[in-house]
Amino acid sequence: MSASGERAVPSLFSKDDILTARGIGIVAVVLGHIGVFYSIPNMYFWHIPLFFFLSGVGFLSQHSFLKTIRHVIVDILLYLWVWTVIYGVVLWALDPLMPEANFVFANEPWLSVMSVYIITFNSHAIGFLAPCWFLLAYAAVVVICAPVMRVVPRYLLTPLGVLALVAGWQLGTVDGLALGAWRRVLVGQSLLGAGYCLLGAAFFSSAKAQALATRPVTAMVSLLAIVWVLSAIQPKPLNIAWLALDPNILAVCVVTFAGIHLALVLARSLQNFAPLRVLGRESKAIMTHHLLGFALINVCVLALGRIKLDGLHAYSLFRPEVMWPAYLVVGLLLPLGIVRVSSRLSGPLRL
Repeated sequence: MSASGERAVPSLFSKDDILTARGIGIVAVVLGHIGVFYSIPNMYFWHIPLFFFLSGVGFLSQHSFLKTIRHVIVDILLYLWVWTVIYGVVLWALDPLMPEANFVFANEPWLSVMSVYIITFNSHAIGFLAPCWFLLAYAAVVVICAPVMRVVPRYLLTPLGVLALVAGWQLGTVDGLALGAWRRVLVGQSLLGAGYCLLGAAFFSSAKAQALATRPVTAMVSLLAIVWVLSAIQPKPLNIAWLALDPNILAVCVVTFAGIHLALVLARSLQNFAPLRVLGRESKAIMTHHLLGFALINVCVLALGRIKLDGLHAYSLFRPEVMWPAYLVVGLLLPLGIVRVSSRLSGPLRL
């Protein structure tokens, strides 16, 4: 029974399904940052919303207040701060040799880069950690959704999720927001994340919704809906990091939720594929470190004299239309190596 007295609903999606879906999502994130896949298959519409949607599963089990606070402080905020300091110190030491390594903030005061800029620069002060804006938004989502799930009946999760999405959408613009608007960006990200999370919780607590989603005909409908909306309306892909949102909220939501649906269906069919579960389990580390994998390849290409140091930054790629398999593999595997080393050094902190 839940805290509100409602009977738990057996999920048709197992823990392995959820991990596999996270694995699919993180592969999409890495491919998106490689760049050659920005348009096809429009992963920016659904890969980050998928992570927020899947996080709704965790709120169906009640956790103590202290455990929730520890999760936010230790597993998210402290984790992000420690890696910001590690990256910051290394890049500060390298700054005289290769100032371009720090994306676009090489001339900023390093003490600020490793502290307040984590929030005020949307985690972009250090280019390699730019994808970690997701962790800041996720921390806010936990703070919002944990108490909501304790007091709100299940039947209200869907309308609350829709309201949160609409509210977050109102804060965005077509071209996105600048660094100076970090408060508005964080609030918008948090509302959008909470909306997807609440809708995910509603989905995973409804046996009827899950049964409908697992039918082959609904997967075909989702696929056709994506093709139709993208060809007929051509909405702008989401960029929640900067709240760059197409004003046609209905068209974007069709593509987003159809993409989430197809990712879940694919995850069920691939649940026995262990590598995807591993990637899903370590998706936080991959989100944090995959740009460092890109940099490792760039260093090798630099050593071969194929590119120049001048202008090189965290998002630089050498011929991604050809080299994308290498960037993908290293971007996924290097973080797994970092996890193994850091877990031995940090113990229970799981850095």
